[in-house]
Order: sequence, then structure tokens, then C-alpha cells
Amino acid sequence: MGIELPATMRDKGDSSLWALRVWYYLYFGAQCADLYVPLLLSQTMRFAPTEIGVLQAMRRILRFLFSPVLCYVMDRTRAHRFLVVMLMFGYYGASAGLTYGGGFLAVAFMLFIRDGSNAPIAATVDAAATATLAEHNEGRVHKAIYGRLRLFGSLGWGSICFLSGLLVDDVFGGDMRIPLFVQASLGVLVTLVSAKGIDLSPGLFRRDEQRRMLQQVNRSEESHVLSAEWIIRVAMFVSNVVMISFCLGMQSTSLYLYMSSLGVPNTVLGLSTAMNCAVEAVVFLFYGSIERRIGGHWAAFKLGALTNSIVVFAIANCHRAPNPTVPFLIVQVIVGITFALYWGSSVYIAADLAPVGRETSAQGMLNAMSWGLGASLGDVIAGVGLQTIGAPMLYTLASVSQLFVLFVPLAIWTMSQRIQRRDFEYTVIRT
Repeated sequence: MGIELPATMRDKGDSSLWALRVWYYLYFGAQCADLYVPLLLSQTMRFAPTEIGVLQAMRRILRFLFSPVLCYVMDRTRAHRFLVVMLMFGYYGASAGLTYGGGFLAVAFMLFIRDGSNAPIAATVDAAATATLAEHNEGRVHKAIYGRLRLFGSLGWGSICFLSGLLVDDVFGGDMRIPLFVQASLGVLVTLVSAKGIDLSPGLFRRDEQRRMLQQVNRSEESHVLSAEWIIRVAMFVSNVVMISFCLGMQSTSLYLYMSSLGVPNTVLGLSTAMNCAVEAVVFLFYGSIERRIGGHWAAFKLGALTNSIVVFAIANCHRAPNPTVPFLIVQVIVGITFALYWGSSVYIAADLAPVGRETSAQGMLNAMSWGLGASLGDVIAGVGLQTIGAPMLYTLASVSQLFVLFVPLAIWTMSQRIQRRDFEYTVIRT
């Protein structure tokens, strides 16, 4: 049964949705500067490969450690807006400061401030987005809408990556500092939108009786936490999040190197990024329809894990094709589908599994497990695997591992459901 909200609250929800769309576009567009950080360290600052490797590993570790901790602090203090704005000042200020260079320790300090500050930002806004959607839809979360918000992030990434590439190559003669200047400039707008347009403190609404009623409509009660079914679902979710992100991190480190060694032209490599973003945006746009047709967010999540296994297996066999360019482009299309299904469902599953009042912490843990732990393991294993067993075997093993991580917890979950149903039927018969 729906709950009627005051018109002023509905109007506020409408403006918040537009603010979220703008925020996702600007924030993820500015994030494309991360692609140029290794090039800045290598070509402009002349750091050695070992120094770059240490700094890149530090950035992943910071995300893994700081995302859940700072999100937990926000949930405890209810100071979401203040802390996010302060962290944005640190993030974008350090991005601008990084362009001035310096020695290894100075650059490491700037990256520490930059990536440590950035770690919880996207998770906090994702938590705020799900709360805003719940109110906007009168207590019935129309789950398609998150995808239609998040697609603006894909559009921002693709368009501003293209703009940054043009500025670097055609205007400023290969100056790798330009994307960081672009990021710092966009950061001013992102901070303003965060400070004025988005309600970043969804937990505060629980002081209101109406908010608690909305919570009861859309979420199961807190008693589901620590039940056997909840533990199995969390284990299945976390293991597959880590595995999917592991494969994505492995691709970010080694895929272009592998395809380049097979003779795929650089222009095709650049085109593949645009294709990937376009496919992501389309799947995010229609995610709600896809999710409803296949059976819910868990079904979309499992489909994303399955397509991830197909992707890495296809990459492993690209060398067998007469022209590797064609299978590579097909793979990039499937990668876009995989990521949109994976992330579009993960945000909602994390919110559903979260204890009451810890939604931001749940999104922070999701970011830590994915872009912290999973992606960093993918970076390391890709570097070692390319030198030892080669790309085809590396990607084949990753494909098999993904199937194992998907189907073993799924089998345990299915058996648990059958046992519970059998025990319930036996109890009914006896009574």
C-alpha cells in the first residue's frame, strides 16, 4: 500500500533527481583523469616503473581501507554533507596540486590525500540516491530509476574522456597535466552540486515517523540480519563482487597490452572505450525492464557474473581469430553489458542487505570490495600472469574461477532453501 507524500517533499525529490543526474555526469566525467595519472608519473615526472607500481598499489589500498571506514563515520555522525564536501576539497585540491610534481614522497603524499579523500564519495552518493528514489516514488522504489541516474556517469566518462584526449593531443602537445586541471575545474561544480542540490544524509529521515513507514514498505525488518539465509546471500554477493572486480581490474591492467601485441590498432583501442560507455548507458537506461523480465536484482547480478565469465573466456581465445580486432570489439560490447548489470544490481542488493541505519556503510563496503580488494588483486595477478603463464591461460583460469565462485554459493543457497521448505512442510503436517 503506497504512502502519500506532501507535495513539497515530492517537488524536492524531483529537483534532487536532476541534481543527481548532473552530479553523476560531472563526477564520473572528471574521474577520467585517473587514466592519465600513470602516464603523468611516467612521461612527465619520469618515475621508474617500480615507483609507479608502488604508487598505483597504494591508491587501490587506500580505497579498500578508507571507503568502509569513512562511510561508517558518516553513518555514526550523520554528518554526510559536511564530510563529503570537505573530502571533495581534499580530492580536487590534491588533483590540482599533483600537477606541480615533486619528488617521490611529495607525490605519494598528494596521492594519499587525493585517493583517500575520494574513497567514500561515490558510495555516499549512491546511498543518498537510493534513499531519494524511495521517497520520490512514495515508498515503492522503482528500481529502474537508479540505472537511469547512473547512465549519466557513463555518458560523462565517455564524453569527457574524449574531450580530455583532444586537449592533450591536439591543443596542449601531449601535456599529461591537462586532464587533472580539467578534473579540478569540474570538481568545483561537483562540490557545489553536492553542497546544495543533493540530500546526502538519508539516515536523518528515520527521525520522522513517515520515513520509518516508508522503510517498512520497501525493506524487510532488521531481524533478517545474521540469519542463515542472510549470511549465505552476503557470502555469495561479496565473493562474486570481488571476482567480477578482479576480472575488470585484470582487464584494465593487461587487456590493451595483450590486444596491442596481437596487432589491434591503437585507434580501435580508443574506439572500444567509446563503445563500452555507449553500451553501458543503454543497459543502464533499460535496466529496470531487464531486471523485471528476468526475475529481480539477484537474477541480474547472477547474469552479470555469468557474462563476466564469458567475457574473460572470449579474451583468452582472441589470439585464435584470424583478425583479433573483431572479437575484441564484440568483447567490449559484452563488458559494457556485464558492468551495467553488475553495478546496477549491486547498489540495490547492498542496500537491501544493509542493517537499518548503515546504508552508507554498506555502499562503502561494496566499493571497498570491488574497486579496492577485487580490482587491486586483478592488477597484481595480471602483471604476474602475463610474465609467467601468458594472457590466454591467465584469462582462461579467471573464467573458470568466476564460474566456480558463482555456482558453488548458488548451489548452497538452493540447498538451504529446499531444506527450509522441507522443514516448514514437515512442521505443517505435524501440526
